[in-house]
Amino acid sequence: MILVVARLRIRPGAMTPMLAEVEAFARLSRTQHGCHEYMYLRSPEDDDLLLFVERWEDQPSLAAHLASMEMAEYRKTTASLVAERSLSVFDAKDISL
Repeated sequence: MILVVARLRIRPGAMTPMLAEVEAFARLSRTQHGCHEYMYLRSPEDDDLLLFVERWEDQPSLAAHLASMEMAEYRKTTASLVAERSLSVFDAKDISL
């Protein structure tokens, strides 16, 4: 199991259009092969911060997701809305959730 934690800092005033894009992309991602969980969380303390938590079956499934045409389109569409992003990937094979 692969666990992904992504942090996105959204440009001030851009959260509403960003959430529309995120919801559509999350819905699509959940249908991709190997996706066990794809959720996003909005910080109650920081209006411009989103956290994503994803669980993928294995590294090839995650790699396919990251290389997908849908991911490229999502990144292109949201580029002007995101100020900063970080992505951390963890091998979670010994963790039961």
